[in-house]
Amino acid sequence: MLVGFIDGDGYISITKIKEKYIKISLVISLDIKDISILEYIKSVLNIGTINTYPKSGEKNTCKLVISKIDLQEVLFPLLLHHHIFFLTEVRDIQYRKALFIIQHKVKLFSDLNKLVLSNNLILNHVINFFSFSGNHSLLGQKLLSYQKWLAYLKISKRYNKLNFP
Repeated sequence: MLVGFIDGDGYISITKIKEKYIKISLVISLDIKDISILEYIKSVLNIGTINTYPKSGEKNTCKLVISKIDLQEVLFPLLLHHHIFFLTEVRDIQYRKALFIIQHKVKLFSDLNKLVLSNNLILNHVINFFSFSGNHSLLGQKLLSYQKWLAYLKISKRYNKLNFP
């Protein structure tokens, strides 16, 4: 169940901090109405922090953020031990990259040059997975969000050359 939520509503973030170091975290983002799902996941794994957004005003999004330490000490060993894998190619790439960084103790962001994937390649994988495979139809609010995202990409200067449905 957890890997399904991460595949559909999460991502593994690998970012640069303090101009040169690597920060890794796993984030699952849901509508505030589904905060009980994140609370359940947090209570079972006993890791992560739940945040609500926006910070002021009416809350409409909640996120479970799992730190690098919890990933390397709890979640990733659990996934490896039980031979659990991600179903989407993008999440699998993120997972393997994070695992590589952790296992090889890579500290500097500049050392990741050989692992960098272009944003266009990753966005094309997502679009191909949900729009052209025929096996993974979205429903309800997820479908509406996906269609809104595609509409935005089609008019953006950076991504308007992607292959859209």
